Amino acid sequence: MRFKGGHFSAWIHETFPTSVCSIAIEFKKFFMDEWSGEADLREVDAIFGALKSTLPGVRSELLRVGAT
Repeated sequence: MRFKGGHFSAWIHETFPTSVCSIAIEFKKFFMDEWSGEADLREVDAIFGALKSTLPGVRSELLRVGAT
C-alpha cells in the first residue's frame, strides 16, 4: 500500500515561508502490519526512543544558530 504524503510540510512552507523549517521524518512500515493496522509496540517504542535520543542534539543546534 502506498501513501502520498507531504501535505503538512507543504502547508508549513506556504504558511511560514521565512520563519519555519519543516522536516518530515518517515519510517518504512516495518513496525506494523499494513493490512490489519496492528502495530508491534516493541518496534514503536524503539522508534520513539530513537527519535527522543535526537532531541539534545537538535536543541543544541537550534541554540547554536540562534533559533528561539
